[in-house]
Amino acid sequence: MEDERMQIIQMVAAGTISPEQAEELLDALGDTRPAPAPRAEPRVEHRATASLAAAGLTAQDLIRLHDHGVDAAFAQEMREAGLGNLSADELIQARNHDVDGDFVREMHQAGLNLSLDELIQARNHDIDPDFARNLEQSGFPDLTFDQLVQASNHDVDPEYIREMVEAGLTDLSMDDLIRAHDHDIDADFLREMRDLGLSDLTLDDLIDLKNHDVDAAFVQEMLMVKSESGALR
Repeated sequence: MEDERMQIIQMVAAGTISPEQAEELLDALGDTRPAPAPRAEPRVEHRATASLAAAGLTAQDLIRLHDHGVDAAFAQEMREAGLGNLSADELIQARNHDVDGDFVREMHQAGLNLSLDELIQARNHDIDPDFARNLEQSGFPDLTFDQLVQASNHDVDPEYIREMVEAGLTDLSMDDLIRAHDHDIDADFLREMRDLGLSDLTLDDLIDLKNHDVDAAFVQEMLMVKSESGALR
C-alpha cells in the first residue's frame, strides 16, 4: 500500500489530482491518513480537475484502471498500435482479454484492421495472425472476420482443408467446409466412397449418407449383392 500512497502523493505534488481526489483514492486503498497538501502554486486543484476532466477520467476510473493493471505505458502502447482515445472501460477490457499493442500490430500486419471489440473476439476464439495467414495460403484469401470466427469455432483449419482437397473436394466454399465438418465428413469417408465407385457425390449427398449411417461397408455389401443378382429388388 505504501507504494500506492507514494504514487498518489506524487500526483498531488505534480498537480495531476487534487487533495480531495487523493483522499478518495486513499480511502479506496484503506489508508486513513490524510493526504498531504499540494506544494505547488495556487490553483493547482483547478488545473488538476481540468486535467482529469479533459482526459475523461474520474477518481473511480483511476482506481479501476489501477486494479486491472492498466498503466500509462499500456495506454500509450495501445495508442501507438493505432487504438487511440480508448475509454477507461475499453482499456480495462483490452487488458482483461490480453489484447495488447503487439497483438494489435500483428493483426494489422496480417491484413486484419479490427476494432477493439473484434480484437477481443479474436482472442476469445483463438484467432491469431498465423491462423488467418494459413487459411489464406489454403486458398481462402478474402475471408471476412465473421468467417474467420466461424472457421475457428467449427475447427475448420488449414489441415482439414488440405485433407479435403487431397481427397478430391477442390471447389468447396468456407460455408461448405463448415457444413462438412459439422456432419463429420472427413477425407477418409470421402476416399472410401470414391474407391467404391461413388465419385460423383455432391456435398449434400455425402451429408445425407453420413446422417443415415451409410458407410463404406454397407455400400460394399449392397454392391456385391447387386453384382451377384444383377439387380436389386
